[in-house]
Amino acid sequence: MSTKTTIILFILVYISLLFLSTGYAQQDYTRWGLPDGAIARLGKGAVNEIQYSPDGKFLAVATYAGIWLYDVGTTQELDLMDATNEVQTVAFSPDGMTLASGPNGDYAKLWDVNSRTFKTMLKSPGGRNPINSIVYSSDGKMLATVEFDRIFIWNTTTAEIKITLSEYDESHEHLHSSKKVRPNVVAFSPDGSTIASGCNDKTIRIWDVNSGTIKATLTGHKGQVTSVDFNLNGDMLASGSWDSTVMLWDVATQNLKATFKGHTGPSQSVTFSPDGNTIASGGSFDHTLQFWDVHKVHEEQNEPLNTFVGHTYPITSIAYSPNGEHLASASNDGTIRFWDIATGQHINTIRGHLSNIESVAFSPDSSTLVNTSGPDLYLWDVNTASYINSLVAHTRSVSSVVYSPDGMQLASGSRDNSILLWDIEKVQQERVLLGHTNWITAIAYSPDGQLLASGSYDKTVRLWDVDTGELKNTLDGHSDHVLAVSFMPDGRMLASGSKDKTIRLWHIPSGTHLTTLQSKSEVNWVVFNPNNETLASKGEGSTIELWDVHTFKQISTITGKDTFNDGVFSPNGKILVGTHWGKISLWDMTSLTNITTLHGHNQGVDTVTFSPNGNIVASGALDGVVYLWDLSAIIKAKE
Repeated sequence: MSTKTTIILFILVYISLLFLSTGYAQQDYTRWGLPDGAIARLGKGAVNEIQYSPDGKFLAVATYAGIWLYDVGTTQELDLMDATNEVQTVAFSPDGMTLASGPNGDYAKLWDVNSRTFKTMLKSPGGRNPINSIVYSSDGKMLATVEFDRIFIWNTTTAEIKITLSEYDESHEHLHSSKKVRPNVVAFSPDGSTIASGCNDKTIRIWDVNSGTIKATLTGHKGQVTSVDFNLNGDMLASGSWDSTVMLWDVATQNLKATFKGHTGPSQSVTFSPDGNTIASGGSFDHTLQFWDVHKVHEEQNEPLNTFVGHTYPITSIAYSPNGEHLASASNDGTIRFWDIATGQHINTIRGHLSNIESVAFSPDSSTLVNTSGPDLYLWDVNTASYINSLVAHTRSVSSVVYSPDGMQLASGSRDNSILLWDIEKVQQERVLLGHTNWITAIAYSPDGQLLASGSYDKTVRLWDVDTGELKNTLDGHSDHVLAVSFMPDGRMLASGSKDKTIRLWHIPSGTHLTTLQSKSEVNWVVFNPNNETLASKGEGSTIELWDVHTFKQISTITGKDTFNDGVFSPNGKILVGTHWGKISLWDMTSLTNITTLHGHNQGVDTVTFSPNGNIVASGALDGVVYLWDLSAIIKAKE
């Protein structure tokens, strides 16, 4: 073999290996840090905060599903740390070697950035409490953490508390926590002598770090203060608030220098540019990024220097790159966007940080999963756990999504009072069903696919002709919001559950009211067993009510330890899965006993479904994550 041929073969092998490793990395993140029994994670969790590393190479993202670390240049996922926790806040040490994180309900943690491994835990005397804010001093010698009504200042060398900043002592123990002033966020002055805390009482406290005393209280905001930031010199402080304003303060005099009024909703996040000339602010409700000239200190400034538009849902966090050339913004629309400051152009996007998943559904062949997140729908390949596409058209959150029995169509019901029918092959909207006068809460196809039932806050159930979009019938009778609808597997009956604590059964297709079942609780889900014999519904407290569909009598209950947010039968009817806060439980329908409980979500689990082939359970939660669970492996492990 010639030298030239050998070199060419070597290059080809290298390129192949590089391609394969890159492809693997792109998909492998869906299987990082999975809870026991799960085989994939779809969605990376809603974002609480983002931070650049000091060299600008990494972006740390605190989410409801742990800490994601990204390569800024490639937007590639590098690691997922603390996947078992909802992480509220993160901060890089000034040397970039350590990442500090504040979980919700756990101690602050320190991570080695190079090895991406856990280093140590900062155990505060108050126990495992939510940490709302965490920040380093500019010299890296101190770290501040916010827990309830206290700010702990840590010595980063000894990992011990240097001083505690609090307005309350033992004489205030009788006060309920809701009566206390609580800091939401903190920032060190550049020289480390001062801490500013934005509080829930609409004020900003200025603290002396050495003495632990309050030097000043800044008043002016009319809503909670959610963000504070010192400029490079430490002579100015910016603050953002629920009152929609950004305020600029003179630190020496404690006087208000300027009020910037441009957002139409809360200014969730504010930050100075590295050169200190500009303040960037992220609007929660108006979905915009706005930029303000700090040298134009009129009493009120209503026109920003620039406005970046692109996000479609509230912005939760923003961060300047260390060189000031770029800005990163995170939003509940599932994206983190990177912007060129000079041109205002959107230059890159990280996707997958979904939020508040209210509904999930499998395609009839079990190959595809769809989930809701805000006003959008996301489609996933179940076998590869890879993202396929998004469907965007609703203007408000989607509360329910279902596949048609033939798998050719999707239906989605939304808080914008509309139902959209989607052509799966063309990946486009096919028809709009209008008629409800309030939120759509639930939708379901009839087994033959000819009818679609919808329930609404307008207290009605409506039946639609799927082919024509025509309203076939309006079923009245509930005295409060309709929260659930479900067809009997043989198609002869429809059940509707309501906030009025009743389940009404309707004959299909006539829509005749058959009977009313009286529950002890508002009924936010109902589901028929595939055997056509039993109906299950949410009961009072931590119970599930089981009903005989022939006699219309309650025949039994399942009693758990927590409220059942949703429920679904396995395709063979032998198992019922219920969802709770942070977990799902599996129940044997013969013995009515708990088979096992699966933990993994960090927020309330609102939706669950079985794959039609019975192999996989999918659960979606407020944390912005869908977990796929291997049912056969879970059952086998319990045998």
